[in-house]
Amino acid sequence: AADTMSSHSNWTEGGGANAPTYSGNRATVSWSSAAGGSKSPSSAPVFTFTGTGTAKGVFLALGSGASATKDNTSGTLYSAGLFTGGDQAVVDTNTLTVTYTASA
Repeated sequence: AADTMSSHSNWTEGGGANAPTYSGNRATVSWSSAAGGSKSPSSAPVFTFTGTGTAKGVFLALGSGASATKDNTSGTLYSAGLFTGGDQAVVDTNTLTVTYTASA
């Protein structure tokens, strides 16, 4: 519970004030039913970029104060990780679809 978004001041979140920028708010994840000891989003979040840069990974935040507003540091960090395929270089109009599975 103490691992909040604000406790990672050395991280840079793309999307708002930092490259690569993307349209809209942070993605909101809706979960499918658990199966075989794992759980995944019912649909993969898609980010449409409006600028050039490198995406390194993703995070999930939840709880009191968690917000879809880019650069918001409220909420508890549920999970964070680098992309298994490595850094993703993007340019304006590229889309990036993110898959995620939580396992028991």
